[in-house]
Amino acid sequence: MFPTTDYKMGKPSNIRKRKAGHVGFQAGEIAFIEDEMAALAAEFGLEVDGDVASHVKQRQQSKKTRRRQRPRSTKLALVEPTPSITRSLSINLNAKQDEAKDTADTHSLVVQRLADVLPDTCALRACSVPGCSCVNGSRSCGIKDKDVNETTPRDLLETAQCRKCQHGVLQHAVVLRDDADPAAALPTGGQRLLQCLYQIIRLGRISASIFQSRVWTTFAINRLDAVVRQLKKQRTAGGTHNGQNAATEVREEMHLLAKLQTLLQQAHQTLGAASRQHLPIALACVFDQMYFCTYYTSLVLNGRACDTVPSPETYFIELEQYTPNTAWLLDEFLTNELSHPAIPSRVLTSLALGEGATSEANSLLRIFHARIREGIRLFYEEGVGMDGEMDAVVAAGTRKDLQKSLKKPLKRHYRRERKDRRRKETKQQDMNTTVSTMPSYALLTQWRNNCRDWCCHLFAYATPTHEALNLIQQYAPIVEIGAGTGYWSSLLQRTGVDIVAFDKTPPHSNKTLFNEYHGQVPPFCTVQKGGPEVLSHDSMATKKSLLLCYPPPNDPMALQSLQLFQGDVVLHIGEWQGDTGDSCFENELERCFRLVQEVLLPNWGNSAYSLTVWRRQTQALMPIAWRGMSCFHCGKTRSEVATQGTSLRRCKVCKTNVYCSSSCAQMDVIGHEAEHAMRLVFLQEPSLEIATSSRRFENEAYYSKLKMFELNDQVVTVKHNGNAMIQGHSKELFQSDLMNVDSPVDEETSGTGTSQVMQHAAFTFNFTAEGAD
Repeated sequence: MFPTTDYKMGKPSNIRKRKAGHVGFQAGEIAFIEDEMAALAAEFGLEVDGDVASHVKQRQQSKKTRRRQRPRSTKLALVEPTPSITRSLSINLNAKQDEAKDTADTHSLVVQRLADVLPDTCALRACSVPGCSCVNGSRSCGIKDKDVNETTPRDLLETAQCRKCQHGVLQHAVVLRDDADPAAALPTGGQRLLQCLYQIIRLGRISASIFQSRVWTTFAINRLDAVVRQLKKQRTAGGTHNGQNAATEVREEMHLLAKLQTLLQQAHQTLGAASRQHLPIALACVFDQMYFCTYYTSLVLNGRACDTVPSPETYFIELEQYTPNTAWLLDEFLTNELSHPAIPSRVLTSLALGEGATSEANSLLRIFHARIREGIRLFYEEGVGMDGEMDAVVAAGTRKDLQKSLKKPLKRHYRRERKDRRRKETKQQDMNTTVSTMPSYALLTQWRNNCRDWCCHLFAYATPTHEALNLIQQYAPIVEIGAGTGYWSSLLQRTGVDIVAFDKTPPHSNKTLFNEYHGQVPPFCTVQKGGPEVLSHDSMATKKSLLLCYPPPNDPMALQSLQLFQGDVVLHIGEWQGDTGDSCFENELERCFRLVQEVLLPNWGNSAYSLTVWRRQTQALMPIAWRGMSCFHCGKTRSEVATQGTSLRRCKVCKTNVYCSSSCAQMDVIGHEAEHAMRLVFLQEPSLEIATSSRRFENEAYYSKLKMFELNDQVVTVKHNGNAMIQGHSKELFQSDLMNVDSPVDEETSGTGTSQVMQHAAFTFNFTAEGAD
C-alpha cells in the first residue's frame, strides 16, 4: 500500500496518519500488537525485534512516570520529595535464593531448584517451543549468560536453560514421572490427597503469577482437573479405597471437590479470556482460592498441628523466595509514593512495616505485609490500574447518580404496581445497606477480596499490631464478645493479659454448628459459648473493659453488649459509619462514653478500621480529637461543621480521609493520594486545580456525608432476660438511621431472650452448604 499524493499541495496526504500508525492501524493498536509479540516471544523463548522490545519497555515505565510527573500546585511545588526513604522499612524476607556462581556444576543448582518447585511426582520433559524436538528435560541444564543491561534480579529458574536446545526450562513441559507411585499421583483421600493438591496448586501459583509460564500453568490446571475428576468418579461410585470411614472426612472432601471444580472452570476461563497484563493477577486469585479451600479442609479434619498443607503465613512468604526483587520494589514504592514531606506520618505508620521482622507470633500481620509486597509487584511495578480504570469506575457512579436524580414522568400506579415497586425498592435498599463497599474496577476488587476474605475467616477481621496490643493490655481485665476464632485474645493471653473470650457460636466447638463468619476453623484460644447476655452475670462485674473486635454489621449484638456492660471502658475495633455495628450502637456509644484514645491499624485495600478506646462519661473526663471524624486538614469536628450548616465529607475511594470543604481537600491532596496509593488506587484526573477539586468534593460518587447523631440523655432499659431493648422514644430517634444506613432489624423480645436479624451481612463464610449465605 502506497501513500496517495495530493497534487494541489504536492505532498502526500496521509503522512500525518502514518506517524500515528502504519497501514491503517492506530497507535493504540500498534502498541497492543507489540505487547502481544513480546509476550509470545517471552513465553516460547523466541527473539523479538529490538525496536519492539524498547517500545514495550518504554510503555511499561511511562505508566508510573506519568503519575510522578503530574504538575504540582505552586504552593506544593516548592517542597521537593525526599531523595530516599530509610532502608530500615524494607522487610528482610530471609529468602533462600540460590545465586548461580561461576562454577562448573550449575546443573545441580537448577535441578535442586526444580525439585523445590515441581510436585514430587513430576519432572521436565519435551520442549514446548514450536519446531523444537528436544526431549532432554532436566538432564542437562545450565544458566544463560547475564545481560549487562538487565539490573532486575530474577529467580534462578527464569535464567536457566536447556543446554541442548538453548531454550529456557520454563518452556519445557512438565509431565508425570515414569516411576511415580500411582497412589501419590492420583490419591483417593486423606492427607495424601491434600498434600497432592497443595503441591499442584503451589506450582500453578508460582508459574502463573511469578514465572508467567503458560506451559507450566496449563499443566497445573490440567493436572488438578485430572485429580478432581478421579476423585469425583470414585465418590460417585461410592468407594473410598483407602480405609476411611469417617463421615466428616468424606463430607469435607466432597465440599472441597465441589469448590475446586468451580475454581477450575474459572481458571480455564481466565486462561483463555484475560489479557496478558491481567492474567498473572487473575490466576493468582484463582490459585489462592484453591489453596485456601484446601487449607480449610486440612484445618477442619486435622487441626493446626498437622502441616500437610502449610499455613497461609508459610505459603505466602515462601512464594517470595522466587521474587528476589520484592524488598527492592517495596522500597521503591515507599520512596516514590509515601516519602513526600507533605504526606502525614500517619499514612506510613498505619502499615506497621517496622514490626514485620519481629512479629513471629502475629501471623496475620506477616501475611498482611506479604500481600502488600505482592500487590506492589503485580500492580504498581507493572502499571496495572494506571490507565484511568479508577476514573472510569467513579465516572460510572456519577452517571448513575445523575440518572437517579432526573425527574421521571408521573404514572398512575395501581395496587399491584405499587406493591411491586415497594418490593423492588426494599430489595435495592437491602443491597445498598448490607456492607459498605469501596468503588474499584473488577480486577482490583478481585485482588482485594482475595487478600482479605480468607484471612478474615481464618484469623480475624482486623489486623493487630504491637502498639494496639500494648494499649489494650493496659485496660485488663477484659471480656471479649463476638471473639470468633479468638485471635486477638490469644495474642493478649500470650503476654499474660487477663482476658476471657465469648462467641455465640464458637468455631469448631461442635461439628453440627456452623459459625457464619469463621465456619469450623479451630480457635486460637479457649472461646466460651455466649453472647451479650453473659455481661449481665455477676461474675462479669469484675471485668472493667469490654472488647468488641469488628462487631457484625446490621446486627444488634454490639448494641446489646454495650447496654449490658457493667464496666467503664469499651475497646472498639472497627469502622465508624461503615462495615461494623450499626447506627444505634454508634449513637449509644457516643451518648454514654467519651473517646480517650485512638490507634491506627493496618487496613486491607477495602477496609478502614481502627482501634478506639472509650471511657464512660464523667464530668471530669475530657475527650480527645477524633481523627476519623474530623477534617484531616483543619481538624474541625462534626459538631463544629454542623454549626456552619454543612457536613463533613468522607472519601468513598479510601473510606478514610475526611474534609470539611473542597479547599481543605485540595490542601491535603498529596496525603490523600498517598492513602489511595497504599490501596493500589491511582486516579488519572488531576485534583490540584481548584475547580476540579471543588467538583470532586461535591460529587457523591467521590465523597459521602458523615451523619451527625442527635445525642440525648434518654435512659436505656434492659430486660431481665438479658435481651437489650431500646426505649420507644430512642427507637423512633434511630428509625431513620436504620432505614438509610443499616438493614432493618426486627428484635424479638419474647421470654426466650433471642433476637432475629432480618438482614445478614453480605461478608459471611460460605464454604459449605451449611454455611450462611
